[in-house]
Amino acid sequence: MKDVVKGKKHGKCIIPFSCSLKAAKIEIPDYVAQQNLLDNQRAPVDIVLAIDISGSMAGSKLKILVSAVKLIMDCLSEQDRLGVVTFESVGKRLTRLLRLTPKNKTMISTKLDQMKAKGGTNIAEAMDISMAMLG
Repeated sequence: MKDVVKGKKHGKCIIPFSCSLKAAKIEIPDYVAQQNLLDNQRAPVDIVLAIDISGSMAGSKLKILVSAVKLIMDCLSEQDRLGVVTFESVGKRLTRLLRLTPKNKTMISTKLDQMKAKGGTNIAEAMDISMAMLG
């Protein structure tokens, strides 16, 4: 993995990261889809990130991960919501699902900067917490 996180390119963010997704059927009412087409905007999104802070993430790995998460936040709007769950030997909700206002972005960034790598890897607990946050 490179020690550099790329910035915006042609209005899109290029972010080196890996993720796992659990998809469910999502139905968007016609009036919402039509309005978004008229406004040339997308629907707001809710994202919960489950971040590995186990001992294996010490050093540059965690720094790169934090940079990538901040870049993701920069690509989202104030209508979007972001929640953060961390996991090592135990899973923990770092933040609840929050609208990405400038104040909340600053608070999330501060909490990300304070993360320390330690412990084992209990991703199952983090996934349970993440799914509960999404309802």
